Amino acid sequence: MSRCDEFCSQMSAALDGELDAEATRAIQQHIAVCDRCRREWVEITELDRRLRRELTLDVLEPAAGTDTVAHSILTPEKTTDGNGKAALLGLAIAVAILVAVFFARPEKHDNQMVDRNPDAPAFAATLIHATGPIEVYDNDAGTWSELESAATPELEPGARLRTLSSGRCEFRTPENGTIRLDEDAELVWKQADEVLLLKGRMWCEAPSSQSLSVQLPMNTNEQVATFVCPSRSESHYAAEPQSISCTSTSGSNQAVMAQLDSLKCEVSPGETLKIAEDSDRDGQLVHRDESMVAAAKIWQLPLLASPAGDYAELSQSLTWLLAPIGYTKARHFNEHQIRELGPSGAIPLLAYVRYSSSDTSQDATRRTAMQLASEIADPKSSLILRELSEDRDEFVAELARRTLERLQNPP
Repeated sequence: MSRCDEFCSQMSAALDGELDAEATRAIQQHIAVCDRCRREWVEITELDRRLRRELTLDVLEPAAGTDTVAHSILTPEKTTDGNGKAALLGLAIAVAILVAVFFARPEKHDNQMVDRNPDAPAFAATLIHATGPIEVYDNDAGTWSELESAATPELEPGARLRTLSSGRCEFRTPENGTIRLDEDAELVWKQADEVLLLKGRMWCEAPSSQSLSVQLPMNTNEQVATFVCPSRSESHYAAEPQSISCTSTSGSNQAVMAQLDSLKCEVSPGETLKIAEDSDRDGQLVHRDESMVAAAKIWQLPLLASPAGDYAELSQSLTWLLAPIGYTKARHFNEHQIRELGPSGAIPLLAYVRYSSSDTSQDATRRTAMQLASEIADPKSSLILRELSEDRDEFVAELARRTLERLQNPP
């Protein structure tokens, strides 16, 4: 029996608090350096929690924000009697077999699945920047606390975090993958290349060296869909109360592999896979949907316009969203979605107008962006509006002056 097999065989006993302190400490130390056994521990603790919830009667409902499948490493809950443990273990084995059959990751495909680098750092991700507070869950205390962004903290595998209604954020993985979260999102960072999106919206770009696995739970029946975003590919995910979705957002992507229960399929560039909880899955689940690609870009605009954001990407996105292609339904939809960002959407629009001033080929798009910004700007936009009031394009300058007047003399 290998050392890993020996530790795995002891995990159930550790979970039930049956091992002595020395044996438990040995497992802790091994899990800290072994990716395979750490994944095994996360899976068995999640399974244990699910079984306890299903088998235990007269249990109080968890408090809001503490009822997801995230579970800290080596914080076992104790069972109450031997017979209960035997029954639970037997059922756990049976369910584990079913889980292995139905929820195994998609098979490896060339250029899609890359083995983990054994020398990779032990952290899962690093915070790059954020537009508002981010909170991390403390499993021991059962509370949320704010993640301090000034020190660009590193998240450990298993970290669970959430954004609030005022914040979006961007993280970088050890292999230079990128993950962005929208407002009111919640995520468990199981490994550097494996995340569980519990709610909200997430965009990711898989690193060049490996794929990225994204899991989304179906809330009512506790099934989990697994999506494998190939290396160098971009994709967008949404975990909503009644549905989950995956959109392949880049034309240069390889197909995203999707699996839920018996459903296996590919999501090609520009396509969206959406599964509703009441769906019989007999219909056309995967379809082309440019509006979903646009929506994935739009919510990221305030993040791209923040001080640490990527102006080149911001400019490219707005040019695509607002290009003078005629008053089509797509153009109207994009403008409507940008307005829905509210005042936070004015900053990226105005930043684009300011930094594209020297490019006359962008004049039509600049005017569209300025018109939208003038409708949703609040006093936080005053500084950049004053700059634009002297813009070379009199249309832009006049709108900036009118907007400043509106903000200074509200009705």
